[in-house]
Amino acid sequence: MNDMILILNYSDEFAVEAAKRLRGERVFCKIISGTTTAAQVAEIAPRGLVLCGEPKSAENTLLMPHMTMRCMSFSSSLSALPS
Repeated sequence: MNDMILILNYSDEFAVEAAKRLRGERVFCKIISGTTTAAQVAEIAPRGLVLCGEPKSAENTLLMPHMTMRCMSFSSSLSALPS
């Protein structure tokens, strides 16, 4: 497991703000696309996940429900931050 937090960006500039705040706390994080597959996330093996975006953008992403369920099976923390 990496000591990294992945920020899944669902078309929202709030992901940048979340990354700035995490980095301000000396937490290593990386912003990745909201269309990243659960297998790709598992390969990175982050310590936690932050989902950033408007609810509407997440609803329009077909992978979102599938991704969320797959991510919940990881041994990572999961947070959702609406804009």
